[in-house]
Amino acid sequence: MIHFTLKTKLTLLYTTLMTIVVCLCTGILFMIGEDEILTSVTNDLDDRVNEATSYIQLNNQQLIFDKELLEIEDGVYLSIYDEHQELVYGRIPYGFAYDTPLHEGRQKISTSDNEYYIFDIVHQIQDTKLYIRGIVSLTKAEQNYRFMMHIAFILFPIFVFFSAICGYLLCKRSLSSVSKITNTVQNIQKEHNLSQRIALKKGHDEIHILAQTFDSLLDTIETNMQREKQFTSDVAHELRTPLSVLLMQCDTLLSSIHDPSMKHEIIIMKHRLQHMSDIMSQLLLLSKADQGQAILQKEYINMSELCEICCEQIKDLSQQKHITVHLDTMPDIMMMADHTLMIRLCMNVLENAVKYGKENGQIHITLTQDDKVNFIIKDDGIGIPNEDLPHIFDRFYRVDQARDLSMNSSGLGLSIVKWIVQAHEGTVQVESTLHHGTTFTFSFPIEQMA
Repeated sequence: MIHFTLKTKLTLLYTTLMTIVVCLCTGILFMIGEDEILTSVTNDLDDRVNEATSYIQLNNQQLIFDKELLEIEDGVYLSIYDEHQELVYGRIPYGFAYDTPLHEGRQKISTSDNEYYIFDIVHQIQDTKLYIRGIVSLTKAEQNYRFMMHIAFILFPIFVFFSAICGYLLCKRSLSSVSKITNTVQNIQKEHNLSQRIALKKGHDEIHILAQTFDSLLDTIETNMQREKQFTSDVAHELRTPLSVLLMQCDTLLSSIHDPSMKHEIIIMKHRLQHMSDIMSQLLLLSKADQGQAILQKEYINMSELCEICCEQIKDLSQQKHITVHLDTMPDIMMMADHTLMIRLCMNVLENAVKYGKENGQIHITLTQDDKVNFIIKDDGIGIPNEDLPHIFDRFYRVDQARDLSMNSSGLGLSIVKWIVQAHEGTVQVESTLHHGTTFTFSFPIEQMA
């Protein structure tokens, strides 16, 4: 099915309406055109014949004719006859039977290849009686009418073409503001920058009112987002110190209490507090990133060695579930990046792969380089449902609430991963099949060291 843009639809509508209007007007003109032409021909014939009386004079019993009688105006031929109906002066059309009887008034005659209107009047000059005859060809008038029709048919497609062009330019100009609104929204969606505004020039039409309303909505959303980010930052800062104090007190209690049951309860409490402390640290990092305060310490790092380090750090956790980690990397792949953040990215994804992996499962890590650094982590774990894939990078989003709570998941790990990728101008793609595993594919540009 073909989908037309609004600009195309409006252009087609405008062109169609203009075409219909022209067709109706042309049809009406052609319907009344023939009668109007005949009326015009007879009026011109009558006027010309009546005017001819002023071109005839009698001087000393001798007729004098003005040369105007020989002129053919409006297609009318004039001829003068005496009282015996003999041609005295004037012109008649070629092929016309000049012996046609004179008959005062208008008459129509036909020949083998033409039709004529004839108008005869009697003109009395003193004692001299004359007949004045006017002759006009109807066929020539009809030929002119047909010629006009042919011209109209030739000009019709040209008119339709120019109507389409004018309609397109008019729609383009009218919808330019809509295009600006669309481009601004797309840029906001692409760059996640709520500070952008449409900012159309002053106007009072519906589109300008829509743009102003949209800008006002963006102001409200941006303000609320800033308040939310500030609230998150403030909460994380306020809770961080008390949590640190509680963790220290747990360590003190563990060293002073010897009751196994109480010790077990304190250990559980410490794990919970440590989990909350980790969440606060992650929130602080994301809060700094949101406010543009997170500064990357970029350096020229060896990604091959970094992957080996991460594999060693994850070994204890993976051995608990008997998961084998395979590393396939090209040697000495170098890139400009923040060493700490890249380790955090790798560990976050690997920890998820182990947490949600199956017993005796496999994790494959592949690192290659072409025009970019390509980093792939593939597992054969429980996978992610298709409906959840678009949301896995959202903050605090959990695919399975019960499962994630049992594994002390904060729902912030992949949000941090996404920010690290964006901060390094990279891309991440996720493919997953439920009950068969998940694959994370990262690509980073290779920046040359300054």
